[in-house]
Amino acid sequence: MRFLLDTNILIPAEPTSTADVELTTPVVARLIGLLAAAKFSAFIHPSSIQELLGDRDSSRRQLRQQLLSKYETLQAPPAVTESLHQELGAPQPGTNNAVDNELIAAVERNAVNYLVTNDDRIHKKLKRINLTHRGLYPSEAIGLVRGLAPQETPPPPAVRKGFCHELNREDSIFETLRADYEGFDRWLEKCQLNHRDVFIVDGDDGVGAIAIIKDESNEHSERVLKICCFKVAESSRGLKYGELLLKSIFDYCVAQDYSRTYCTCFPKQTQLLAILTDFGFTISPQKTSDELIAEKRFAPVENINTLAPLDFHIQFGPALIHPTNEIFVVPIEPRFHRMLFPDMEEQLSFLAGETPFGNSIRKAYLCHSPAKTLTAGSILLFYRSSDYRNIQAVGVTESWIRSTDPTEIIQFVGQRTVYSKATIEQMAKSETLAILFRYATTDVRITYDDLINNYCLVGAPQSITRIKSSGVEWIQQQLEM
Repeated sequence: MRFLLDTNILIPAEPTSTADVELTTPVVARLIGLLAAAKFSAFIHPSSIQELLGDRDSSRRQLRQQLLSKYETLQAPPAVTESLHQELGAPQPGTNNAVDNELIAAVERNAVNYLVTNDDRIHKKLKRINLTHRGLYPSEAIGLVRGLAPQETPPPPAVRKGFCHELNREDSIFETLRADYEGFDRWLEKCQLNHRDVFIVDGDDGVGAIAIIKDESNEHSERVLKICCFKVAESSRGLKYGELLLKSIFDYCVAQDYSRTYCTCFPKQTQLLAILTDFGFTISPQKTSDELIAEKRFAPVENINTLAPLDFHIQFGPALIHPTNEIFVVPIEPRFHRMLFPDMEEQLSFLAGETPFGNSIRKAYLCHSPAKTLTAGSILLFYRSSDYRNIQAVGVTESWIRSTDPTEIIQFVGQRTVYSKATIEQMAKSETLAILFRYATTDVRITYDDLINNYCLVGAPQSITRIKSSGVEWIQQQLEM
């Protein structure tokens, strides 16, 4: 796998003095180490080198030139095509915008698999040309590499619900919060004295992620939960702790019958805004401050038929599933079931997650099924074969491809993969079906006998199988659709 590193990755990766050490330096350094351990290639674009060597400080320029020599230079980088110019604009040669487009051209023309950058402008351009999945923030790249090189997988984390007074105010997770919010320590002290609830993911050297919550039902005419603080520690980037926390909050809201949850954030928190939007939060400006309000509802307030099945699930799920789409049974081996759905394991604590892909709501599944009728919003009932012979996990299809090209499959499943690079290469020797789906936290237990006795199937599923029309109504009742 080939990764192209933007200058905003290289500078914190190779500080020339203590003044050059940035907040992202530990994350970027960890990424560079993981790339080397996995024997993946890290490239620099020639135009990025010219940018860095344009430094007017001669001593720093010479030192940086030596530091950059450890990376491969992308040979014969593809030029920006006329069609790409039309999509992204044609800036003056040598400008930052022009260099951005050259980096994007390297991805678009498949000179590299991924572009790693902290530049929100580049990510927006990649989205414009439908290459969002090929542009990664450093934390996302860490998650991808860890998934493809499973020996790097960290110890199992678990979400626990506690009180704010359990938090150590000196923990490093609070450093950036203090910088962004004046009076943060006074606010945290108030939360501790009031025994405010918090979801905590413990990291290797302190708190890995937190979500402080507050019941605001008395201030509204409905059950409302405010997410007062949502933060993933820099040392835990790439482990999908953000999705793990959101999943915990969503499950809690459904269990406690909250109709909606919300939080506030600054416009500069682009990654947080992106993940909130992707999980059904609507973003709107506040009238009294520069912050934005992100709000998510758990029950439709309009005719559900106005939304496509997948859009409905994103906006009101994970627990809600649109009732109109087709339903499929997906047989899955126990070993892959354990990795994809760790919270289904009896020996793990409630809300536990083993791996980046286990922590996530957005997942991927690979198989050799000949199924060709999946659509966005199709409901997937994962049938754990061999041992339990039942359905506990439910997913909603986003998209799928068929391929015998392991690189195409890896790029499609991205950070969601439960399979190592070697396993994907082995599977791709015959045509492989790769499915992107969202985990629906529907509490369901359907046995093999249930499926047979209620006319859903005629026998044990050997590949992805559509539920028979005679059993659809019964399945819908089990899923409370």
